[in-house]
Amino acid sequence: MGKRYYCDFCERYITDSVEIRKKHRSSFQHQRLTKLHYDSFRADISRQWQGQTSASGAIDQAETQAIVDQWMTNVQIRRSKENSKRGEAKDTSIPVALPPVNDLPPSLKPASFSLTDDASSLHTIEWGK
Repeated sequence: MGKRYYCDFCERYITDSVEIRKKHRSSFQHQRLTKLHYDSFRADISRQWQGQTSASGAIDQAETQAIVDQWMTNVQIRRSKENSKRGEAKDTSIPVALPPVNDLPPSLKPASFSLTDDASSLHTIEWGK
């Protein structure tokens, strides 16, 4: 005798094979009992929400909109603070730990750097040639 499969919805044992399990799951009785099982939980939840009113703790649409508006205001304030910090934090000076710009290879020198202020002294490097 082979293994037995127990169906919790139907509360019965069936022979454990792929074909028999598929046939059992597609049976009308199994589908009806499965639906009854899950509907029992749905009924509890819907009864719970139907009993609540705005005074007993359910949130109405106006309160929800106020919460969303407050949240959006906070997000905008936070973003503006971050943007202002980024603007202040832009420091284009070279850190002390780096060698002087004159000692850097041409590929690492900033594009705006030149020993003379003449723009014609800047040279571009063509990579791969």
